[in-house]
Amino acid sequence: MDAANARRQAHAARRAPRAALRLAIDFVKEGRISAAEGLSRLDGVDLRALVNKRLVIAAQPIGHGTCASSGIAVGRAAFDSDSASRFADGGEPVILVRPDTTTADVAGFATAAGIVTAVGGRTAHAALVARQMGKPCIVGCTALSVEPAAHAAQLAGTAIGEGDWLSIDGEAGTIYLGRGDVVTERPEAELAEVEGWGAVAA
Repeated sequence: MDAANARRQAHAARRAPRAALRLAIDFVKEGRISAAEGLSRLDGVDLRALVNKRLVIAAQPIGHGTCASSGIAVGRAAFDSDSASRFADGGEPVILVRPDTTTADVAGFATAAGIVTAVGGRTAHAALVARQMGKPCIVGCTALSVEPAAHAAQLAGTAIGEGDWLSIDGEAGTIYLGRGDVVTERPEAELAEVEGWGAVAA
């Protein structure tokens, strides 16, 4: 690997530690790199902070969209930045629901746990800002109709009012009505594999 490629690998590891871990393990298993090189690629990654989050909810999703930024979020529906800030000031998590987003929605993004929009794709404003902020975001929910002035929305025939609980799975692009549980788990098997590399490389 040349120096330029090495720098790109290090940059990717800093930006996406979970992906860097998975990639290093896959490469070592395939024999493309040694265990020592795998450890080198993970240098600077805080493995202790790596966790997997999954959503546990009994309900079926009420809608789907495009994954713009992965992750799990649970919060109260807010349809503008002012409402989002009000819920957040009261200690409540927020899902910002918008027809689309503009620079005027940045304050809402800052306080929201997750974002959902009716239009847009992976390069939409909402998608780009959500990824920069590391927040779950689902865009292009074509069955979603948002009325910000009325503080209400309809998603595939289901009414959503301001303050209703929503749960979203950014990676799957699924939206649920109700308050799900977020389960946090460490990737123990993968971490144990990396720990074993130390003995091999010693």
